[in-house]
Amino acid sequence: MDSSKIEIYQRERTVKYKELKMTFKKIVERRYLTPVRITDSKSAQDKASEAEQRELAKVTNFIPTKKQMAEVKAKLAAVTDDDSVATGSKRKINFDSIERPTKQQKGDDPIDENQYYRVNYEKFNAKSRNRQIVEFVKAQINQSASIIAKVVLDIVDDEKPNDVESYAISAQRIIRSVPIEKTDLFNQQMQSARRGVTREILIKQYLDYLVEYDDILRKKDENMGGMYIIRYNEICESLKKEIFEDVIMEKYGFKGVRIVRLLYEKSKLDEKAIVNIDESFRSSPKAYRINERGFCTNTSNLSSCQEVPRSADRAPSRTFYLWDIDYKKCYDVLLNNYYQTLANIHQVRFDYESGASKTPRKERKRRCITTIE
Repeated sequence: MDSSKIEIYQRERTVKYKELKMTFKKIVERRYLTPVRITDSKSAQDKASEAEQRELAKVTNFIPTKKQMAEVKAKLAAVTDDDSVATGSKRKINFDSIERPTKQQKGDDPIDENQYYRVNYEKFNAKSRNRQIVEFVKAQINQSASIIAKVVLDIVDDEKPNDVESYAISAQRIIRSVPIEKTDLFNQQMQSARRGVTREILIKQYLDYLVEYDDILRKKDENMGGMYIIRYNEICESLKKEIFEDVIMEKYGFKGVRIVRLLYEKSKLDEKAIVNIDESFRSSPKAYRINERGFCTNTSNLSSCQEVPRSADRAPSRTFYLWDIDYKKCYDVLLNNYYQTLANIHQVRFDYESGASKTPRKERKRRCITTIE
């Protein structure tokens, strides 16, 4: 091969390597990858147990006393190694100021090639949560509101999916961050609105509407046109409620969803009260037997029933029943069903791949269907 071609090939390879390295650096700075040590492959419980065994071996060769165990645990609790945690960079990364990159000196390699990394799953969970929030806003309000919600979520860029709320951001920053390519959508709405409505006023109106609707945002104060906070806990509750009602709609239909909402809003109702509140049940020939619709039963683990006897003998003919529903309990039931379904899927896959299953095919199919239902 010609020497000039070799030089060109090496130069192109060097350029691609540098581009790959800078891309990797951006991924690390945005926390999609987390620097770790080799010992981090073990769980915190395993490492704590090993450290405790090493310390006990230094103290005694026999069964340790209660006092010796307490001293060892106190010693291990006092040891902190926060400063020794690797960051994956030759210079310490300040994660609080990632938006303001520091000036890199010429010839300084920012990434340590001997560093180990793992995927930051919390970051991806937060991204998935944000995408669901944007889709929820788009379905409940409109596309313009979803664009503004996406802008707010991108500005905050929280990586912890269990955060209750975000830090405050100003309305002016939100307005400046709305993409230019989305301006046509706002221009069409401004033309259809009354005179004097500008793009800034329209975005502020959407922000105020997001504050009023389902508590998606909360207005903290009036500085810089208004400071807004994302209320993750309220949005996630709305998302869980929507998913739960979709499951009820799929299994029991619209009337099942209506019963759920009535029990959630009014709490503890008997069958006659449900019929009197909702006119849609009056025309039903079986309105007096709502509990036989397949939803209001204790076997579904979704609703609870309280017996109220009218006589001392507790005769069923003189007893009425109060139905109630707890959404948090329903969420736990659905989550448990999903976990059981996944476990059965993994078991069936393992049986299929190993070929050692003695369970009849009909039995495995019945077990999976029972779990899903």
